[in-house]
Amino acid sequence: MIQKLDIHNPEIAQKLLDIQIPAYQVEATIIGSTEIPHLQDTVEKIQSSNEMFFGYWEEKSLAGAISFLIESNVVDIHRLVVSPAYFRQGIGAKLLSFLLAKPIRTTKYIVHTGAKNIPAKRLYEKFGFKEIGQMEVAPNLSLSRLEKEVD
Repeated sequence: MIQKLDIHNPEIAQKLLDIQIPAYQVEATIIGSTEIPHLQDTVEKIQSSNEMFFGYWEEKSLAGAISFLIESNVVDIHRLVVSPAYFRQGIGAKLLSFLLAKPIRTTKYIVHTGAKNIPAKRLYEKFGFKEIGQMEVAPNLSLSRLEKEVD
């Protein structure tokens, strides 16, 4: 079940952090860099975020989450994380489908992921995102920018 997350609740913010850190540690291994900013997040940083958060619950366990901001009619996906305990169960796809189906007035969706994170890039491409470029954000760390135009 997907529900909005009240990240101002410290218990919910901690549950998010408990899946986010291991998920980004897996990505760090894939891309060969620990320079992922969300690896440094704390409960306080999550609570002070302006992002909207939605979580995928398996019974009483938070299994995945997606967050985004809307600026100038553009939906910017900031996080899409799945607990490694729930990998390969389609949770990332369910969260992305949920977001894309929300009645949001937007002209496009954008997301950044590690340029070497092939599984993430494939997921976004499956939903119609196209890679439009890469940028180096730290030594040995490049991000791919993917966009999906809205009809």
